Amino acid sequence: MNPQVAAATAFGARNVVPAFISANGPIREARFKFRPNGARDGGVHSLFVISGRLDNSGTAGNCDALQEEFNAHFARGNVSLRIPLRYSGGD
Repeated sequence: MNPQVAAATAFGARNVVPAFISANGPIREARFKFRPNGARDGGVHSLFVISGRLDNSGTAGNCDALQEEFNAHFARGNVSLRIPLRYSGGD
């Protein structure tokens, strides 16, 4: 099971699971190849944001962080995917 799928909406978070992430697929990290100005990017981008989450550490109900448009970038061929060697996240 890929924990990224559950993490996307855990505690009320309002993320969209990108098309390249699946419940039975590998854990992935995503890099954009290019920035909007055409310059090389290559940095790892956060798949999900905390907007809307409410858990025992507090609330992000008023957080206005927006998830990046991974599906649009992926459709344009602007996403490079990597499967990390080991998952070191929490439960």
